[in-house]
Amino acid sequence: MQIFAPLTSEQVPGIQRIEIASSFQLPSFQIIGLPSPEVAEAKERIRAALESSGFELPKRRIVVNLSPASIRKRGTGLDLSMALAVLLQKNEELAAQDLLVAAWGELGLDGSVKSAGQHARALYSVWEAKLDYLVVPDEDLPRLKILQRWINGGHFFKHPSPTIIPVRDLREAWNALKHLPQLPQTSEAMMECFTDTAELHAAAARLLPLSPSLERAVSVAAIGQHHLLLLGAKGVGKSHAMEWLIQLQPECSDALKIHRALLSELVRSTSQIENQRTSTFRRVSPTVRPSALIGSATNSWIRPGEFSLAHGGLLIADEFPEWARDSREALREPLESGRITVTRAKGSVEFPARFSLAANGNFCPCGGWPPDHPIPIEFQNSGRKLPRCTCTPRSRNDYKARLSGPILDRMDLVLIVGSNLPEKAQGATHELLQRLRERIVECQRNARETWGTLPGFLTAPETEALISSHKEWEGHLDRLNIGNLRSRHKTVRLALSLALWDGEREPGITHFLEASSHRPERFGLCE
Repeated sequence: MQIFAPLTSEQVPGIQRIEIASSFQLPSFQIIGLPSPEVAEAKERIRAALESSGFELPKRRIVVNLSPASIRKRGTGLDLSMALAVLLQKNEELAAQDLLVAAWGELGLDGSVKSAGQHARALYSVWEAKLDYLVVPDEDLPRLKILQRWINGGHFFKHPSPTIIPVRDLREAWNALKHLPQLPQTSEAMMECFTDTAELHAAAARLLPLSPSLERAVSVAAIGQHHLLLLGAKGVGKSHAMEWLIQLQPECSDALKIHRALLSELVRSTSQIENQRTSTFRRVSPTVRPSALIGSATNSWIRPGEFSLAHGGLLIADEFPEWARDSREALREPLESGRITVTRAKGSVEFPARFSLAANGNFCPCGGWPPDHPIPIEFQNSGRKLPRCTCTPRSRNDYKARLSGPILDRMDLVLIVGSNLPEKAQGATHELLQRLRERIVECQRNARETWGTLPGFLTAPETEALISSHKEWEGHLDRLNIGNLRSRHKTVRLALSLALWDGEREPGITHFLEASSHRPERFGLCE
């Protein structure tokens, strides 16, 4: 029998082997293999837990090696595996068995086994290494069962899952090791208990109806996972449209749930798997610094930034023009390639960062409606007034120039918001929300059946291949006089989503015209 433990200090989860050597010298207990302070302190927790559980620490010089020795070891979860390895070293019959066992849990001084977090990384690494068993605290079992079902649903591995053994204390863990071949397989993974109806009503209670144009824009952005930019005067409902976009995000796949859990556990010890029914979103304030967006790396630790934590979901950029220039320009790489690279003196680390950017902002510092923009139809002859801009033309131009051309060119859908008020009263908001969700899910299913993926995820070669196989699309694009290759691809992808929303499998000239009208150059923002 060999004892292993998950390796949670690296970007990619792995396995470390617990090696024990003892000799007849002055009694001592030493841990080697680049242990962090909490791992080095484990010898005192192990010593007290063994005595409290009725075991005796051998009166020998004991050296515990954490292999591979070149990687920094972190986490109190190593306590249980090292304690079991010490006990196993005295039992030659049990040590001779051909079994691979991993253990992950913190030891209390009374011998109890406590949760050490890093559940997704622990289960994923043990499963990937094809180990037979995983010994964990019993309080971790419900969470691990959900993760087990997600890994199964994501089809990460072809071999079966390790048997999960929940224990309450060190004595129970040791007894389980002595009877491993006779232990029954763990039960099927638990189902998450989501109250969909209650959740829907709670979300709808916080929302007001949108105008038809704004409802169409956020729905189409959700269908194709497009980057969205809403511009308008203060108080017209831009931020409220962001709340609708969050609620309209469809359920994410099991594979994406695991990716998000692995990333989030690099930042905190436990991933919030109870709230992962729908796609994640990260809301970023205008004061964010580039390092918080990109991530950081040191000799001993790697931390993903907001770009990576939003992977597979939404990045909400409130008051986007107010962002610092370096923070805005940091968006270039993830918006284009779906990943972010952190480069330091000793090397580079690449994080996944494929998210949908949903940004909003004003036209000028005062937040008013510029005099050179036409008054929206809903405000004409209605008695309602838009806040008028009091800035100078130079101030407005300087504010508009904060959004650089390369960033604007990467946006799929730019919309000038005049008013959030619908033209007429609509039905109950929770019924509308449910109807829009179902329609978006159906449109995405049609997109995958027709194009193989969502329109916003089509690569440049895939988009060009579609254009080449549809000669009429080439004619539509020529008529629109599109300036560059990226804008050409963005127009095609948005036209596909607009067609899906209208219940059509392929876009027509009206969809290409509408998609072109949402390009930033049509508003004079990007020449």
